[in-house]
Amino acid sequence: MSQYHGIVIEQSLRGRDLPAGARVVAARQVGAWRFLLVTVPETEIEEHIRTIQATMVTDDAWYAHYFLGEELVVVFRDASFRVGTEPSTWGPAIAHGQARGIRLEQLDFKPRTVPDAEAFFGEPRFLGSVILESLSDPTPLQGLTPIHVRREEHPDDPTPLSGMSGGTTSPSRGCVSWRRPWRR
Repeated sequence: MSQYHGIVIEQSLRGRDLPAGARVVAARQVGAWRFLLVTVPETEIEEHIRTIQATMVTDDAWYAHYFLGEELVVVFRDASFRVGTEPSTWGPAIAHGQARGIRLEQLDFKPRTVPDAEAFFGEPRFLGSVILESLSDPTPLQGLTPIHVRREEHPDDPTPLSGMSGGTTSPSRGCVSWRRPWRR
C-alpha cells in the first residue's frame, strides 16, 4: 500500500497530538518549531486531511503538506489544495496562505519528495534525536527500539532515564536515537 509522507509542525496542533492513523517516522527541531515527518496510508488521506484540519490551532495561520509521487497536498485549517511538486502549480495554495498571513518564504512546501525528506531529517532509518524532556507525548515512540543514548551530566538531576532497554541509564539528561524502518 502506498503511503503519503507529510510534514506537520507540532506547534500547529491543539494539544500537539496527531490524528489517529498518522505515524511519526522522523522529527527535527528547527528554532522554536518541531517538524514531524509522518506517513499516512493512501486509503486514509482524505479522512486524515479532515481530521488534521479540525486539530489545527485557530489563533494563527498554519499548514501541513503531504506528498506522494508527483502529488503535493497542502492543508490549511479552512482549505486544502492538490497541486504538483513543481512550484509552477502552487498558485492557489500560495495565494490562500498569503491571504491568511503566512509569509511567501514560508510557503516553499519543503521537503516535498522522499530524498528531500531524507536530507532534511537526516539518516532515514532513524526517528532522530529526541530530547526526552521536551517530548510532550511519548506515543509516537512506542514500539521503537532505542539504539543510541547520548547523555550529558547534570549534577542537579541524578534521576536515570527509565524504561529504556538497551540504553545507558547513568544519572543525567540526554537524547536518544530511535530506529524504525524507513518506508517509501
